Amino acid sequence: MKKYLVFMFAILLSSCLGGGGTQIVKDEVDSFTGHKIKRTTFEKASNHYAFAPKMFNFIRFSKINENYVLDLKTTLVSGSVFAINKDDFLMIKLNSGEIIKLQAYTV
Repeated sequence: MKKYLVFMFAILLSSCLGGGGTQIVKDEVDSFTGHKIKRTTFEKASNHYAFAPKMFNFIRFSKINENYVLDLKTTLVSGSVFAINKDDFLMIKLNSGEIIKLQAYTV
């Protein structure tokens, strides 16, 4: 399963970097926690407007100390909020039938 996550991360990263718009916007050490944080800009992750015409998906990548984080943001035009609460899971089902479980990350 780890190789699938690395593969997905590489695909998402290449799709964001392919447009040349992704930039590192934060590269610092948090003065309160001491965590070293690197973070990119949010980039558009999907163009599936026919499937969900009022939903916009964005991603960004972060590195907090030695942990790599994929930040997902979904905006609904209706004003609804989509969020994953602390200790909840986002489950992705691959075409092969394998299910990948991602857990909300808090520092």
